[in-house]
Amino acid sequence: MSTLADCRIKIQLKSAWTSGLNPKNGFVSVNLSNNRLKLLAQSPVIVHRILVAMIVPEDVAEWVEASHDIFSLRHCAYWSSVTGLQPSGVENTAVRVPTNQIFNDMALCDIMARVGVGGTP
Repeated sequence: MSTLADCRIKIQLKSAWTSGLNPKNGFVSVNLSNNRLKLLAQSPVIVHRILVAMIVPEDVAEWVEASHDIFSLRHCAYWSSVTGLQPSGVENTAVRVPTNQIFNDMALCDIMARVGVGGTP
């Protein structure tokens, strides 16, 4: 018989419409204020935090559909743990989120499973 562990993570969602879909360079870059980055990156970790970057077209009508029957987001989101990352800009820092870490339902389940047994995202 297995028991479920109490597991919490916090997610910072950022959108990036300046990047093209499926960037060839292997990452999506999003800007965070240095204060926000310090909060997300603090160590030691009590509650794990991840950064989720979603590529979206400039026109919201091209990437979201919402009605009584469906709520759908188009394009892709990627995730990264930023624990320990230090600010590099004066007021803001460009954070690279790798495109090989797609944020979807399975990724979230995997992250929660790792954190639930005392691991990292």
